[in-house]
Amino acid sequence: MGVLDGVPRYLVIDNFPAAVAGADALNPRLTRGFLEYAQHRGFICDPARVRHPKNKPRVERGIQYVRERFFKGGCFRDLAHLRDEAARWCRDVAGHRVHGTTRRQPLAVFKAEERDALLAWDGVPYELTDWRIAKVHPDHHVFCQYALYSVPAALCPPGQQVEIWLGAKLVRIYYRGRLIKVHPRQPCGLDAQAAHHPQRHAQAPYP
Repeated sequence: MGVLDGVPRYLVIDNFPAAVAGADALNPRLTRGFLEYAQHRGFICDPARVRHPKNKPRVERGIQYVRERFFKGGCFRDLAHLRDEAARWCRDVAGHRVHGTTRRQPLAVFKAEERDALLAWDGVPYELTDWRIAKVHPDHHVFCQYALYSVPAALCPPGQQVEIWLGAKLVRIYYRGRLIKVHPRQPCGLDAQAAHHPQRHAQAPYP
């Protein structure tokens, strides 16, 4: 969206697991993380119908074009380099080709007809987040993404399920829709606080 300097108002997406939690012709269910992203950017999202390839044939042909003309034989140092090269290729190469169906240059069509229809772009990268469900262990911890996080015993007893929001730097734990704890995100290991344990456990130092 940053390359376009705008946000499409309406997206028809495939039913890939990162975006669609439950495919349905009448009431598809988006994943919580993708729904938050759509709400943040302000676009409407409508998953394509399952087993109806004619709903999106031009998009899939475009993927083949990108794979054969951009990725094939390419060499990229890292993700940032890949993104820069993809933006340059779209602008300087793909945008100036004559499209096989419209017989027009995509970049010229975008500037003349499509750019003004986009929603405003704030220029701020979106923080990718994820949601997980975990059960509180008898030791008042939850395990998520190779790390253990303590849960306040006074707010959530062992055996209960909590929702875990994973950001780049923070982890938020929710119980029955209520935020009960925020931890710094750990790549692995343990983030425990003695105050989260019952009084009989809090007296002893936690290893």
